[in-house]
Formats: sequence, C-alpha cells, structure tokens
Amino acid sequence: MGVRMKPAKQLWIKSGIVFAALGMSLFATRPAEAVPSFARQTGMACEACHTVFPELTPFGRLFKLNGYTISNIQEITATTPHQNPKLMLSSVPPISAMVQFSDSHLSKPAPDSKVAGANSQNDTFQFPRQFSFFYAGAIAPKLGTFMQITYDDKGGTFSMDNTDVRFANQGMIGGRNFIYGVTLNNNPTVQDPWNSTPAFGFPYTHSNIGPGGWGPGTQVGDALGQASVGLGPYIYVPDAIAGGSLYAEVDGYRSAQIGAKSYPLDSQDSSVISGVAPYWRLAWEKDWGRNSLEIGTFGMAPHEYNVNGNLPLRGATDDFTDVAGDAQYQYIGTDNIFSVAADGIHESQDWHQSYANGETSNPTDSLDTVKVTGSWYYQRQYGANVSYFNTWGSADPLLYGSSSYSAGKPNTNGVILQATYMPWENTQLTAQYVIYNEYHGASSNYDSAGRNASNNDTLYLQLWVAF
Repeated sequence: MGVRMKPAKQLWIKSGIVFAALGMSLFATRPAEAVPSFARQTGMACEACHTVFPELTPFGRLFKLNGYTISNIQEITATTPHQNPKLMLSSVPPISAMVQFSDSHLSKPAPDSKVAGANSQNDTFQFPRQFSFFYAGAIAPKLGTFMQITYDDKGGTFSMDNTDVRFANQGMIGGRNFIYGVTLNNNPTVQDPWNSTPAFGFPYTHSNIGPGGWGPGTQVGDALGQASVGLGPYIYVPDAIAGGSLYAEVDGYRSAQIGAKSYPLDSQDSSVISGVAPYWRLAWEKDWGRNSLEIGTFGMAPHEYNVNGNLPLRGATDDFTDVAGDAQYQYIGTDNIFSVAADGIHESQDWHQSYANGETSNPTDSLDTVKVTGSWYYQRQYGANVSYFNTWGSADPLLYGSSSYSAGKPNTNGVILQATYMPWENTQLTAQYVIYNEYHGASSNYDSAGRNASNNDTLYLQLWVAF
C-alpha cells in the first residue's frame, strides 16, 4: 500500500529549521549511560558497557548474556562441603533510580477530550515524566536480573516495568567456549543484546502528550510489553560462522497483565494469550577493530482472545504471525561514536474471533513497521540522532476508524531529530523534535475536523538523571 508524503521541499525546509534549533540548544548549556547498579557492581565506568545509554557495546552485550553477574567488588559468599558456590551477595545493594523531567509542545494544541471545538493545554510540563527504581545485578552464582519499577505519572501508581531475570553459564564444545542460559522476562525483545529490536531501540524516551506516537503497534513490537511473561533458553557461540558469533533464542509467552481488570483474566481484559505464544531470535555478529556488525531475525506467533472487544475467552482466536529482520552497525572510536540500527516487522492478522463478532471489517489484515536510526556522539558528550519511522497496513474502518481517525488506516510516518548534551555520565539534556508526514492514514484532515498530521509535530525537552 502506498504511503503519502509531504512535498520534499517542505520537509527539507522544516528539517533544516529544526536542526538549527537543536544545534543552538546544544551550546546553550552525559545521559544516564547505564543503570548505576551495574557500574557499582563492576567497578567500571558506564562507557565500558554503553556507547550512550542504553545502547550496548560488545562488552555490554557479553555482560548481559552472562546474566549481569560480572563483579569487581567484595561479595558475601558461601560454599558447599565440595566447594561449590551456594551464595553470592553483593556487599553493595544493586539498587539505583532514574528520574526524567520534560516539557512537550505540539505544533497545534490537541483537541479537548470532552468539550467539542475546544483545545487542551499546550506546553505541558511533567514533573516527573518518569521515575523508576532498579534492582539490577547479581542475585546468586550464575543468576542475575535487570528489574525496573516505574511510577505512572498519569495513574499515580507504581508498577513493574521492563524486567529480565536470567541464569547464565559457560561451556565448551569442540575446544570452543560458548555462553548458554535461560531468560525470564516481561516484554518480547527486552532480553535482546542489541539495540535494533523494539524494547531498547531508539527513541529511548519520547513525549506521551497529545495524539502522537508511531501508529498502531505489532504484537512483538510493543503490544505485549508488560502484559506477558516469557521463559526460554538461549545460546551465544563466538566465531561460529564466517568469523562471526551466532546467537539463538526460543521463548514461550503467556499473558501476565499489569493492572488487569480481573483475576483470573476474562472478557474484561484484552489481548489474552491462548496457550503459549512462541518467540524466536537468531542473530549473527562480526567484530573487527573498533567496528561491529549484527544481522538478525526475530518473530512471534501469538493466538489471542478478546483483542478488540468484550468477547469471551473461548472458541476461535485472533491469530498473529510477526516476522522481523534487524541490523546494527557500530563504530566506537576514541572521540567519535557512530551507529546505525534498523528493524522491519511484518505482521499477518487473522481475525477469526473479532471478524465473526463484527469487530473488524476484514477477516484478515496486515501491518508493517520500519524504523531506521543513525546516531553520532562526540566524546560521549555531544550527540545527534536522526530516525525515520513508518507504519502502514490494510485499510480496516472498524479496526482503525473512529471520530478521531476517520481514514480507517494505520498509516503513520515521519522523522525524529534529536540533540543531546551530557555534562556528566549520569545526566542527560535532550531536545527532540518529531515531524509527522502522515498520521493514521492521512496527511491532512485525518479526523474529518481539520486536523493535519503536521499539527502533531512535537518538540520534547527533557532532563534525565540516574543515581
């Protein structure tokens, strides 16, 4: 399906103005480059594991694959009579926190949520935009975790956020060392070692004010994040194929919804997984000198009840098949760091339950997403990111149409421009601008009330501190 774009001249003029504004913001005045828990445990600066948080370096990926257990501080230990370790507690609790403050300005104020013809307030300051506690590091021999608990500024409550608990060990076969383990996590791709997959992909933070966003999401992209729990084994074999390392993982996911309306889950709760949803990941990585290149694929195939309405958890299910490809290149120099990350996801949607109950216009649909991001940082202090995002799919008026989105399509695309200044490794100042070329199926008048895609263009200013 074709995607309508703004005239090239108009886009380049707008991009040039934004780049100039972001450039000035850099000189008008480093991000929380890692969860401080890990820095305290390893005794190493954040830059050992990260280019700029949360993008991992090759060493950072190995730290994650080894179960977050590498340590360089005094530990409280115990062994069995046969000298096997049975206790390993850090002398420094692996606890840290993160806080974000932000201001968001839309090109045109969003419509009032209740009063027709009125607008909401613009220039919205969030204090905080996000506040998180982390328990991150070794728990026991060969067992570690990254656990995040976040305050919801709209709901006024704390809840479990991205979490990955893993057992990891090393083995040898044919004279070659390898890493193997098991991951228990609550967001498909949050356990991934690379930043080309959705959970830890750019943008690492963004405005949640107004009608923004990147369009409807795929199941493996974000729909099941913090709404499911997955368990599965993985293996990482260095120098396995063509001088590159091989990573493979298989997981099974079940629904584990935070803030569910009912327990056990029933017709009040949406997107309830039937049985176990398989997830797979395969990646190849080549490291040479200061460079690294990863090429991979991942995907998921959940069967779900009650995706679009108050339907019982029985009978036919709505079936999804997500197949994705990704790639990431990094150059980590003394002064300059460059990286390019890209992913594309194709989702096939079979609405066996929803179509039969009048929830969708079509028995089958498809949804595709693409994101490509280029990043540059100088001395881990000044940085710039440019990202293109595109979501498109089948026209389905019942699925995508409403008083706010009259086109009945998911099509949304645009560009993200970001400038970053980091005075210290745990402090980040960000100026981000999102330009929309198309929004929910149209460039102009997408809501039949005169609102255009460009009215959602968003300037987002943020202070991000970790401690």
